[in-house]
Amino acid sequence: MQKLDAATFIANPGEQITFSLGATGQVITAIASIDQGPSAPLPVTVTDHHHVMITVTFTGNSGGFADINIRSSSGGNDSDRIAQAPSIGFRNREYKT
Repeated sequence: MQKLDAATFIANPGEQITFSLGATGQVITAIASIDQGPSAPLPVTVTDHHHVMITVTFTGNSGGFADINIRSSSGGNDSDRIAQAPSIGFRNREYKT
């Protein structure tokens, strides 16, 4: 897995990339949709090239966060924090593989 920017990764042929939930604060749910398909709870795993939209729902009005762990079957890994915007109960982040 090669990282191009904060939310874009290049997967090698056959390589699996897993998105899972790490540390959280004030999180109700964290779900993912692959290529605009149905949503499922984390973790989710993709192979090859996909769009993964992660939606996090928060309990409070501020200070919520969800750390997203991004791991490759080839041994690479990364993480990203989805932070709550003030007075907004959810936040989306799109990742590309």
